[in-house]
This record gives sequence, C-alpha cells and structure tokens, in this order.
Amino acid sequence: MGLTNLNLAEISITDFVYFPLCVLLFTALTQRRIPHVRWLNAIAIALPLANTAYLLVRGQQFAWFGGFHLALGLALWGWQSRPNIFHKFTFFGSISYGLYVFHMPIMNLINYVSFFSGSTFSFIARALIWAGLTIGISYILELKLQPIIKNWFQKKVLNHF
Repeated sequence: MGLTNLNLAEISITDFVYFPLCVLLFTALTQRRIPHVRWLNAIAIALPLANTAYLLVRGQQFAWFGGFHLALGLALWGWQSRPNIFHKFTFFGSISYGLYVFHMPIMNLINYVSFFSGSTFSFIARALIWAGLTIGISYILELKLQPIIKNWFQKKVLNHF
C-alpha cells in the first residue's frame, strides 16, 4: 500500500531522560513540595549525564544539548524560588497569545534574509532581532490595538443588539 516510506517523527527513549528535570523545574516554579525530592534531584542529574556520555561516545552532533540540561539540573539541586521572583514576568502573560501567534511568522520572515547569516554573530543578532520584533509586535497588538478594536466593536456592533 506504500506505507513503508512514511516520515513519522521518531521518539527516542533518550528523550525521556529530561522528564525528572522537567518535574523539578515545574515544582520549583510552582513552589510545590514533592516527596523524595533529593532522589529526584539525583536522577535529574544522573540521567542527562548518562545521556550526554552516550551521545558523545556515539559521536552525536548535539551532545552539548544534554550538557545544558545537566547544568540546569545542577542549578536546580538546591534552588528555592522566592514567591515574588516571577512577578517580573507577568508582562509576558499579558502578551502571551501574541507571542504564540507571531513568533513563527516573524522567524520565517527573518530566515529569508540570506545576506545576514552564516556566523555565530549573525545567529545571535538574528535571534535578538527576532525576539525584539516578536515582543514588540505582540505588545502593540495585544495591549494597544486590541483594546481599541474591542471598544469599537462593543460600541458599533454589540450595543445594537
């Protein structure tokens, strides 16, 4: 039937080594207490370490990615978040839908700029331009333009019913 050449995404068992780290991050951000957190911390460090070693032995290109997660696991080992540390990020909650909608189209537009690519500097510059444009457009549309449109729609359309 021609089903042998399907290009389905493959999920490797090594993708699950980051689950304990995600649980720790979630509990740290939500300030939840879970039992046996020290064991989970040890597992969250050991699994990415083993995965990174495995990828390095196999000569995988993205072995450094596991090293990043290992460093994050080590950072979360004794980290206790203060209740008000995340209130500075509430701004992103007010523009989160705009960020969700516009991040990919802006990224695709930036990818069309071919003369400004090929080096580490250009990658960093493009990432900063992408982040700035995405946050700026989301801010303008969500916090400035949306209230104007909502008020106009309320006055012109909904009040006539």
